[in-house]
Amino acid sequence: MLWRASVPVVTLALAGVFLIEAADIQGRDAIYPVAALAVLAVVGLIALIREIRAALSETAVAGGSDGIEDAAGAEDIESERGIGVAWSRVGPVVAAVVLALVILHFVGYVIAIVWLCAVTAVTLGLRKPLWIAVFTAATAATCYLVFAVAFESPIPAGTLLNW
Repeated sequence: MLWRASVPVVTLALAGVFLIEAADIQGRDAIYPVAALAVLAVVGLIALIREIRAALSETAVAGGSDGIEDAAGAEDIESERGIGVAWSRVGPVVAAVVLALVILHFVGYVIAIVWLCAVTAVTLGLRKPLWIAVFTAATAATCYLVFAVAFESPIPAGTLLNW
């Protein structure tokens, strides 16, 4: 069952690598990337702790999983189908985060956050273009208000489009 910890471990590793790279950024320019990466690291850590606790509780029960349904009445889909389910949910988001961080300097915050939010919305199960647009706009506006307005931190403008 250790395969279930692979998603949080990769998330923590990516957050760590990018936090090390973000250490070169000084002053108010560092607020946005460091805060975003800190949230990613915390989410990865919480997911890792949950997976370890779940693995420990499964090994404590003699005989492992016997098909008993959980409190909500549904069997654990991760146990039933394996790592493919976890990575089919998390893989696209991890790839989108990495790509957004790579292109952020070139295309700027607006295009990078639209890309990231759209992929995340589709991965979360949103299929209607209107709801994807609403999710993307709300997330981008919230990030802008928090970082540019509340923290007075400059949002990356991008060198390609000169925004």
